[in-house]
Amino acid sequence: MLCLKTQPPKERVIAYSDSLFHSVAIEWLIATDQPLSALEHPKFIEMIDVASQAPNGVKIPNCKATRQYIMDLFQKNIKNLRERFESAAVLGEVSMTCDAWQAGNADAYYAVTGRWIEEMSPGVWEKSALFGFTLMNTAHNGKHLDHTLFRIAHRLGITTKASWVTCDNASNNLTMLQHFEVWLNKCPKHLALKMKPWNWKDRFIRCLAHVINLATQAVISVYSPAKHFNTAKPEEHEPDTEGEGKHDEVGIIRTVVVKVRSSAKQKEIFKNLQVLNRDRVTSKQPLQLLIDMKM
Repeated sequence: MLCLKTQPPKERVIAYSDSLFHSVAIEWLIATDQPLSALEHPKFIEMIDVASQAPNGVKIPNCKATRQYIMDLFQKNIKNLRERFESAAVLGEVSMTCDAWQAGNADAYYAVTGRWIEEMSPGVWEKSALFGFTLMNTAHNGKHLDHTLFRIAHRLGITTKASWVTCDNASNNLTMLQHFEVWLNKCPKHLALKMKPWNWKDRFIRCLAHVINLATQAVISVYSPAKHFNTAKPEEHEPDTEGEGKHDEVGIIRTVVVKVRSSAKQKEIFKNLQVLNRDRVTSKQPLQLLIDMKM
């Protein structure tokens, strides 16, 4: 009796050519919605250089393997950061910047970055890194944020080196810093070294961009009752100009900006106006208007 065995399919080797590579690269660019500059990115070039050395083709990892590799790489980077902070290269304090926000799908995120000084031959260098990026499964109030901030600092071994913390002026951040102070000051390592208590009022740096934004909104609100542009209510920002003596310049400017930004045709008209009046425009290149969103 004749028995037929199924043979595994042989891998098809595609002969290389510059034209084929260009075609495949452009198709990848379009299919993944990448910017045109992606093909010139150093990491993309490095990836192609590595792949070109493979004698028998390249094995592409699946989503599960890629996710695990990213997680492992993150843990490796955290370990390396902790070792650096515990070394003689970092004898000073470490400053942190943190922020929490809500994405369009209602997911809340919390990120912490850090800056410090490293003393390495042949000099002193300012360093920075991402300390943590966390999906908040709970409401991002002050108590939850402070616990997350402390866990990040503890994981990196910088509870005794925590210096300035920069964040915006939201009330939940003030609560966060107050509770973070308690966590730091009762930390066993902090107590064992008999360190000076960490005081949040002395260590809090208010985000300058947020301060400017609040000050600007306060000044504008004195001159204009017009509301900010709201995509859910696109007509709400239009000022009330009817009646004698009503002339809301800020509201009118906001309306003009929204109108200019409403379509590619309007943007092109605004650009052409700048080109035609180049002798009266200070910028060498045409600019586009920005919609002032409420923060």
